[in-house]
Amino acid sequence: MSGKVNRKAADPKQLLAWAALIMIVVWLGVNRPRVVSTNVAIQRRSAPKEAVEASPALDAGGNRVEVITELLNLRAEPNAAKKTIIGTLRKGLVIDVLERRPGWLKVKLPDGRTGFIADQSKYIKFSGTIR
Repeated sequence: MSGKVNRKAADPKQLLAWAALIMIVVWLGVNRPRVVSTNVAIQRRSAPKEAVEASPALDAGGNRVEVITELLNLRAEPNAAKKTIIGTLRKGLVIDVLERRPGWLKVKLPDGRTGFIADQSKYIKFSGTIR
């Protein structure tokens, strides 16, 4: 048995593919919100301080929604830009609706924080009536 090891030269395309995969995995690990057992993600950015006032039209019905998708983004503003994400809500969480805007709901979480979620039936199910 000789002391030589037969190694093939590394394929540059394969090395590039592995490097890209490693960069994606690292990026996802850094930029993914951590979800905690309270059904609300840890807040990564500070949300604007807002007074928690419910719209009178929503108060009377005791409107609540249940998250029916695996994860739902909670946003600081009614805007789909990634920079407005302040947390992630888990499936099964029931939250209070404070206000309805075109395409968005302002909600109050069990821990008292407020934010906006998309007003789409594929993400949420109402347990009250919104007028």
